[in-house]
Amino acid sequence: MNASIVNSSISNNIYLPFFLSAVFLFFFLPVSCQAFLASRKQEYGVMFSLGMSRKEAFRNLLFENVIISVLALAIALAAGTVLSFLFFSVIIYAIDVHGVQWQFCPEAYKLTAVLYTVVVAVAFILNAGRLMLDKIGTLLKAQYRAEKTGKIGTFLCRLAPNYIRFHLVEWSFVRRHKKEWGCRYVLASLIIAVSVMLTGVCVTLYPAFLQDAKSYSPYDMVYSEIYGMNQVSVQDVLHILEKNGVTVEQVIQLPYIRDDVFNYLPVTEINRDFGCDYQIQEGEFLNLFQYNLEDGYEHNIQPVSTVTISGDRKLQSVGTDVKILFNQNPTFADKT
Repeated sequence: MNASIVNSSISNNIYLPFFLSAVFLFFFLPVSCQAFLASRKQEYGVMFSLGMSRKEAFRNLLFENVIISVLALAIALAAGTVLSFLFFSVIIYAIDVHGVQWQFCPEAYKLTAVLYTVVVAVAFILNAGRLMLDKIGTLLKAQYRAEKTGKIGTFLCRLAPNYIRFHLVEWSFVRRHKKEWGCRYVLASLIIAVSVMLTGVCVTLYPAFLQDAKSYSPYDMVYSEIYGMNQVSVQDVLHILEKNGVTVEQVIQLPYIRDDVFNYLPVTEINRDFGCDYQIQEGEFLNLFQYNLEDGYEHNIQPVSTVTISGDRKLQSVGTDVKILFNQNPTFADKT
């Protein structure tokens, strides 16, 4: 497709789930890796006390994480493939949007695997390094923290003795739940990142919607009453349009029939009201595709040769024409 013409909102709708998944990946994997290593900390503490070396511990941790990461990646790619196939199935068979098909895309799998591997490797190196340092510097850290806490506590007691005395419980609570505050910071950062990204998407989509409106609005607007719904009088419609600065030059009322696939418009009134010159006899029909072939998109123009109305009246095709008579409307079916 021509990227200079095609509305960028379509690409944004495709890229947005990817960016959300990437943001989740960057935040979730390091936290999960840290939680896994933290859960093994006591076990390796016992192993260290029994004589295990840092090299052996690192080798064991690396082997465990490689096995888990490979299994997780394989399961995730398989689940993603199934969900992708189901997503396309819903679009094609449930929503009845044709012209799209599910395809195996190796680039998507490669990109996911590379991104996952990099994040897991960095998270493992950082967290495993911290675990190795715990073996060497446990006593030094404990002594340093005691001295640091003692000096800070002494300074604060001298600076504000009454505040420390009345708020000792609060200080103790904050220090004891330091890890929980770290989780809150991670969640807050994730929310801020998603908010910034969604704001950027909105800023990007707004001019795209304006451009799309300018491209497809020159055609006649259309309003439809169908199946007893949308029953608004012409005067009310005119009032709404005039209230919003739209002047209606002409009102044309055109009857039509529709089913799940087709809109059936009477050729005599089409020729009279829209200035067309279609020569169609009784028992025949013309496939009309309301596309602008210069809009940069790939259009699925597949005419049908025979249609049946109300289950018993068959019509034969006399050809195809590509012409926009009026703007699209959600009330209409896909083909006319």
